[in-house]
Amino acid sequence: MSKKKTKKRRHPFLVFYALFVAATVLLAAWFYLPIDSFVARHDAERKGYTVVSQPEELDYKYYYNHLKTEESKEAYTLICSQLPDFPERIAVPNLSSDEVQEVYTAVSYDNPEFFFLGNSCQYMRFGAIFYFQPSYSMTKDQYTAEMEAVENEANALIANLDAGASDYDKELYIHDSLAAMADYKTSTAVESSVYTPYGLLVEHEANCEGYSRGMQYLLKRLGVVSRVISGTGMSVSGTENHMWNVVTVSGREYNVDVTWDDYIIDSSSGVTSNEPSHIFFNVDKTEMAADHQPDEENLWANCIWGDLNYYEWNGLLCDSYEAASRAVTRTLPKVLNEGKRSLELKFTSREAYEDAKYQLVENDRIYYLISSANVLVKPGNKVSSTKLQYNTDDDHLVMRFFFIR
Repeated sequence: MSKKKTKKRRHPFLVFYALFVAATVLLAAWFYLPIDSFVARHDAERKGYTVVSQPEELDYKYYYNHLKTEESKEAYTLICSQLPDFPERIAVPNLSSDEVQEVYTAVSYDNPEFFFLGNSCQYMRFGAIFYFQPSYSMTKDQYTAEMEAVENEANALIANLDAGASDYDKELYIHDSLAAMADYKTSTAVESSVYTPYGLLVEHEANCEGYSRGMQYLLKRLGVVSRVISGTGMSVSGTENHMWNVVTVSGREYNVDVTWDDYIIDSSSGVTSNEPSHIFFNVDKTEMAADHQPDEENLWANCIWGDLNYYEWNGLLCDSYEAASRAVTRTLPKVLNEGKRSLELKFTSREAYEDAKYQLVENDRIYYLISSANVLVKPGNKVSSTKLQYNTDDDHLVMRFFFIR
């Protein structure tokens, strides 16, 4: 008698249960494990990019350091490593719309050399992969040529800086050099170079963004930490979007606005000097708030110092006419022997400012001080002690004298 073989059947319920458990595990893994991050890193490595945990030179990455989530920081590093190759899209972790905008701003504001970026980006999903899709204001070949020109101009400018210069001296040198070489120009075209270090250093035309990004780029080349900040500028003509720098010197942060220090003096005054002002050089946030306001308070929260303000540091902050007279006597010979043609004074009160303006300008005492200074000036740098041009800024209590040879 033969035995009949039987085959066990799986119960349909058990099969359904197993599939349900597997699906639950996969779904849980999707939500609780960084699968999207793994996919983004794998995509970058597959394309030959080295994936790092954080960018180099963190001191220069203010906006990266203030990203709120690890996913945002990971997206930042993935984007920065691939952007110079002008990819159509970059795989990144899953981000919210706010996080995407924060990452885009951080990438743009931390890296002035990325001036090929357009002013917008897109974020999309294909299956299980999330992509950051940048826009570009130029082609890769155009950028390569422009970046080479920027580096050449930067090298030439830096070569003229005294060896052993302090961070303050480096900052002042870059500030004055940029104000002297460039003219302010506006443009609404996205592809315009006035927004970029190229427009500033090569074409010598820039708007506030171009000045700020150019200064950030050059200071980084010199080992000085700075960042750009956006906000609002307020003047007699109204308010406008504006950008300037926060620079770190000796561990302290200061506001610097090269754009507004490169102002054009009313031609009717007869003043012809193109030397920059220093009204907005190393200013604390309290004084800066009279005509500047950042988009967020934390952007300049640590700008509370006045010790390296241009006038304070150079002994040109005066509390009386007598102090102003001493400052001119002490400083003017040095200024003229350096080949400069202007001198600025700032006053601590309106009373002191008005008295000094009366005594120096209306009472002609500035000419006596010029005559005294000429005694200590080399023959080729002496200036007229009978003719003078000047400009007064009643809002900032600053007086500028322009000397004539």
